[in-house]
Amino acid sequence: MKQAKSNIAGVNVMVYLGDIAVPGVIKPKVDRMDLFYGKTVVANLEGLITFRYEDLIKENKLFSNDLVIDFLKYICVKAVTLANNHVTDVPEAFDRTKEILDANGIQYCGAGLTIEEAQKSVIVDDK
Repeated sequence: MKQAKSNIAGVNVMVYLGDIAVPGVIKPKVDRMDLFYGKTVVANLEGLITFRYEDLIKENKLFSNDLVIDFLKYICVKAVTLANNHVTDVPEAFDRTKEILDANGIQYCGAGLTIEEAQKSVIVDDK
């Protein structure tokens, strides 16, 4: 696939996405990949990553399954924010979510188990 170019010469384009959640066995789909390729993408991960699907759906909690990582990489996400009202829905998944993001080269900010961790900033490389 070819990478999309910015409409403005010499300008790097950043795309900010809100509220990405991939609960259960849903597999996300994108019809317009040209909106993401060649751009720096930052997204809000609305809910932590867990394997425990059935119980959480019954409990009406928001989370993402492991397919969210493939989706985030597919749409070129370089960093996610975890600062949202669903980050505490599945608190036992916090460490696992950070490990998965780290293992896949996706930076995160906005939440943590300590004040220092929660205040950690990220610098997103646009290359």
